Amino acid sequence: MMTLDSREELLKIHEIYPKADLIIRLATSDKSAMTPLSGKFGAEGTRQIPDLLMEAKKLGQNIAGISFHVGSGCRDPTSFRRALEQVKTLYDFGKSLGHSMQIIDIGGGFPGGKLNANFEDCAKEIRDSLRDYFSTKNVQVLAEPGRYFSAAPFTLCANVIHSMEVPPEYDETRSSTESCMKYYLNDGVFGSFACKFNLYLHSEGVPLNPKPDRPNLRSTIFGPTCDTWDKIEEDRLIEKMNTNEWIYYIDMGAYSCACASNFNGFRPPEHLFAISQENWF
Repeated sequence: MMTLDSREELLKIHEIYPKADLIIRLATSDKSAMTPLSGKFGAEGTRQIPDLLMEAKKLGQNIAGISFHVGSGCRDPTSFRRALEQVKTLYDFGKSLGHSMQIIDIGGGFPGGKLNANFEDCAKEIRDSLRDYFSTKNVQVLAEPGRYFSAAPFTLCANVIHSMEVPPEYDETRSSTESCMKYYLNDGVFGSFACKFNLYLHSEGVPLNPKPDRPNLRSTIFGPTCDTWDKIEEDRLIEKMNTNEWIYYIDMGAYSCACASNFNGFRPPEHLFAISQENWF
């Protein structure tokens, strides 16, 4: 079973493996997502996919279903309904041609963790749409809930490898007259914070061992490399910290360390797996 979104791919697969069951990927409107994905993959649903369904029928190549992806980090739950409404039309047309059309892959985009809390809204929109469009159909529904499962279980702890107070006249990030802090961590945007490059949301850092008597100062937090783009947070009001203390970030399990590199010779952090005694027993 394979996925395609073009005539060229259809012909290539047919030449190599004519017995394959194929899934056609539908391009969706996902501009509200944190990272739209239809710009790279997906066929237009009004004419391109119907043409692919007809050509596959002429070739004797079975189309087993339709897939789509509303974009990573979906912020508009109604995107699922609009996509499934298109899938319903394509499903019926494919069935009329004799394709098996038994699979609907609704992709990913499901929010995960405390930072993205509208999963229930997405789930309701999907349930209602499947009931409205496919309740009488014999279909298998697949999903790709990567962020939903992986975001919350991972918390990143980073070490402050250098800290310094910056007088306002030397601080390029602020025009204010107040002093501020610059912190340099042992992890950055070329490591676990690679999500910064892709506009993924991530949490704000919190001191691991807070001290109530310390002042809160405007701060900029950098990664360890020599690149000035290696900036994790800017203009944060945060408790003053010292070198060798720790700061932690929640919901860092999606598109973080999986995208890390060894840029400038800094290795991605090691992973430590922990569970409470209560949960263990």
